[in-house]
Formats: sequence, structure tokens, C-alpha cells
Amino acid sequence: MTDLADYQRDIAAALRSQSEAPFGLAESRFQVYRRLVYNNLTGFIDQCYPIASALIGDEDWHNLSKAFFAEGKLHSPLFKNIPEIFLDWIEERDNVPEWLHDLMHYEWLELAAYQHTGEVVFHEGQPLANLEQGDIDVIVNPTVHFGIYPRPVHQFSPDAAIPPTSGEWFGVAVYRKASHEVAFNALNATTLQLLQALQLNPSIGAACQSLSERIPNTDAKSLWPHVVNVLEQLHQEQIILGYQRRTTSTG
Repeated sequence: MTDLADYQRDIAAALRSQSEAPFGLAESRFQVYRRLVYNNLTGFIDQCYPIASALIGDEDWHNLSKAFFAEGKLHSPLFKNIPEIFLDWIEERDNVPEWLHDLMHYEWLELAAYQHTGEVVFHEGQPLANLEQGDIDVIVNPTVHFGIYPRPVHQFSPDAAIPPTSGEWFGVAVYRKASHEVAFNALNATTLQLLQALQLNPSIGAACQSLSERIPNTDAKSLWPHVVNVLEQLHQEQIILGYQRRTTSTG
């Protein structure tokens, strides 16, 4: 008889390959166990990707799930990571619709924002227009995740046809509010660049300078009022949680 580790690998291989039960296990009981394992796996997947599964159709989605069950490399023991591992596995396949991974990535962002361990504390504050841009840091919601796609995946529905690509790119932010509700916001390219700059450096002045280097015929000072308007809207939506004065170290 093989040692325990080899026997466990035999069981796992039999579960995935739909082959008969390994030596010493009753076939009827093994089939029950296989169904339990498969249903547990697909339960996490189906819950994360309701729009993708509806658009693909039950049969094709079930076939993808079965193939993942047989072939997927589950490198994490945590059930909560199954949807992300499935997403990575889909990205490597060439026999799925070209829009599928983008849609699934957008749906996965909701789970990622919900599960993020960052604390969301919303701060009311004085209007940005009354503050000096060089003295202020932005508190970006730590749970925010960004996506940019060649189709408006945030508008996909089982009741509508998949739109073709048009050369336009669609940005979204998905995040958790202080109320624990997960929300999304469509973003234009400039707002997305602004938020990404603030994630790297929370200084509003630095963000204005970064944007001015990307937008022709502008400078950081002229961008300030426009950035203020955008940030105040993002603050209302809790993508931005508040502001704080930049502290200068005296050494």
C-alpha cells in the first residue's frame, strides 16, 4: 500500500479526473464526496460571477467549471481565493469569448473590495477650495480597486447584446463604503489617472503636477480648480474619504 501522501494524491487525482474510487474506498461514497467537493467549488465561483455565467449560458458555464475542477491549480487553501484563481485560469484559455475575462474581472472587483481588510472611515471636512493645494493630502479609500476595459462591462446585462469594441476605453472604480456597501463608479481617463496618482502620492499638489505633465497646454496651478471639483465629488461618493494637512518633519 502506498504511503499516506501518495494515497491522498491518488484521491485528489481521482476526484478531478472523474475516474473510479481509489483502492479501499467505496464507489458510492466516493461519488457523494466528489459531488460535495465540486458543488463547494462551483458555489464560490457562481456567486462571484452571476452576469458572466448568465451570458455564457448554463451548459457552457458548467463545462468551464468542470474543466477548472479537473485542470485548475488551486495554489491557496482558502475558499475565498477560489474566484480569483478561476479568473486567472480563464485568462489563459483561448476557447472563451474575448470579452469574458474583462467582465469576470469587473465582477471579481466587487468581491475584492468587500473582502479588503482596510478600514473605511469617512471624514467630513472643510471645502478644498479654502485650502492651499500644497498643504493637503488626500485620504483615498483603501478598498478601492480600478479596472479599465475596451467594453463597458459595468453595463453588461443578460438581456442585452454584447457591444463591439470601438477604440474607447472604460474605467471603473469599485470600493466599499463606510456602511459596508460595495459601490462602483464609472471614471473618465483623467479622473482615473488622478486617483492612481493619489494612491502613489496623496499630495494634491503632486497630483496636479502629474496631470499637467500628461495634458497639453496646462500647468498644475490652472488644474487646481478642476481637480477640486472632481475630488469633492469623489469625496461625496466615498472614493475619497477625506483630507489632512501635510505635516513637515523638523528633523
